[in-house]
Amino acid sequence: MADPLAPINPASGTKAGSEGASFVLDIGGTWTRASCWPLSAEEPIRMVRTPSRTNHPETPADQLIDQLVDLIVSMAPATKGSKVAISLGAALDHDRGVVYGSAPLWGDSATDVPISARLNARVPNVQWVVKNDVTAMLAAYRAVHSELDASKIAVVTVSSGIAARYDDPSSRIMPTDPAGLQGEIGHLPAVTNDLHLECACGVSDHVAAFASGPGIRAVAGAIAMRADPDVLAVSAVVLSPEEFERTFAAALDADDPFAHSVLREAVNPIADVFTYLLTTQPDIERIVMAGGVIESIGVHYRRAVLRRMRHRGVYHTSSSHPAWLESVIVLARSPQETSPLVGAAILAGADARRATWIQ
Repeated sequence: MADPLAPINPASGTKAGSEGASFVLDIGGTWTRASCWPLSAEEPIRMVRTPSRTNHPETPADQLIDQLVDLIVSMAPATKGSKVAISLGAALDHDRGVVYGSAPLWGDSATDVPISARLNARVPNVQWVVKNDVTAMLAAYRAVHSELDASKIAVVTVSSGIAARYDDPSSRIMPTDPAGLQGEIGHLPAVTNDLHLECACGVSDHVAAFASGPGIRAVAGAIAMRADPDVLAVSAVVLSPEEFERTFAAALDADDPFAHSVLREAVNPIADVFTYLLTTQPDIERIVMAGGVIESIGVHYRRAVLRRMRHRGVYHTSSSHPAWLESVIVLARSPQETSPLVGAAILAGADARRATWIQ
């Protein structure tokens, strides 16, 4: 099953016969960003906190869904004939615009949300185009990397959740399964030692339960309970949700032993996913890591992933060709390089050349 908006004309970045979006939104578990299209350095991107389980853990999922629809409608223009492109951090059927779930947005709620239909019912004179955020990130990355037009690449977001996307380099079509899904690697089983954590989706020992932003904090809390008190006493890491992200990043920069032990444990499951991916698809030339966690601690995160893969990575190749891993596992150069706002606009028919500002 192919994404109906995925085929992109390599020359212009548009789907034949379509008109580009005039407004773009990127909805994540923590922040919602919105702007007119094309983006302009002179016009700041508007940011508001998303009504989500991440920000409001006690609010029922049905209320959060209603609040999100209200937020989208309030931020987007209602001008007749306009097109609004939405990048949504959720597992969704790309053909029907139906969300199956999003742990950062709605926790373990398993209710299918026909987000496109709900928006059409609220504002029928606007064309709503809803795409997964990582699909949009892949489109943005391709828009500024013409040298990779013939290459098979995957973009992986590591933020409040984890997911990956790849497309066919010859057609730009993103293959999907019968549910219209691809790349929900955050909900793959995590192979761990004796540490067991619950994913925000309600299932134990998923990759995201360890390697996402909330997962890293959960790993830190679990390891702290059994760590040497002398090691904890000198660590700069503060485990409270308000202070963890800032202090953890600073502690990694300062070579804090506790912080690095936490990160090594946290990234093991996602490093294993990369190992499986490269074992079965060795023609992938680039796995690009992006997202909020990578923006904060990307260098440390990549180093820990590579360390795991060198020790327990692709059979024989990881040890005999270590430079190969270094060339394949890379970080996005900046948040703009994989901007979901840019990617959403491209997938809604916008001219990819309008995205050249991010270079």
